[in-house]
Amino acid sequence: MLRFVAILVIALIASMPAWSTPPTTVPPASAGATVDDSARGDELRRTVVAPALRAWFEAHRDEWAPTEAEIDRMVAWTHEANRCPGREPTPALDAEVSRQIATAFVAGPKRQRFLQRRFGGKRVLWQQFGVEAFDATYRLVLSLEKEGQIVFATPADRALALDYWTRDQGAWTSDYKSDDESFRMVYDAPPCPPE
Repeated sequence: MLRFVAILVIALIASMPAWSTPPTTVPPASAGATVDDSARGDELRRTVVAPALRAWFEAHRDEWAPTEAEIDRMVAWTHEANRCPGREPTPALDAEVSRQIATAFVAGPKRQRFLQRRFGGKRVLWQQFGVEAFDATYRLVLSLEKEGQIVFATPADRALALDYWTRDQGAWTSDYKSDDESFRMVYDAPPCPPE
């Protein structure tokens, strides 16, 4: 399982475009286009919004980047979790790969915690890879748009791109309570389930 996660994390990191991407616009959908609204919104978030978010986070990396001590703690937690009773051990990973995985596991919650503290907001969204500072992300997107870092070709494109944050996400959202409760670090939980 850990090997699968390692490969997934490395693949995700390798597939990310350059961090410092200039403002991008996507040409408006032509009249009578067959691309549905959901796909268009996804395309706009991927090509217009995501590069601006990556550039912003990179510019503020010193404020949220994992420390060596946090990475060491995550590596130790992973090794301990691999020795839990009843758990089939996973093959040992190269130390560098182990640190890369640990970095990814620590960086996500720290980045979201930083975003929540910076922009605030009531809702968080539960995702596959952890909790997203949902309202804070929306506020950041609006701020980047105001600064000209995000530019939409038409009002319709803007509405489609922002729909992700303005529509009801149902049971996947909850109210932000505290950093400790909403953006808990994996290594803050015991590595082995209680017997």
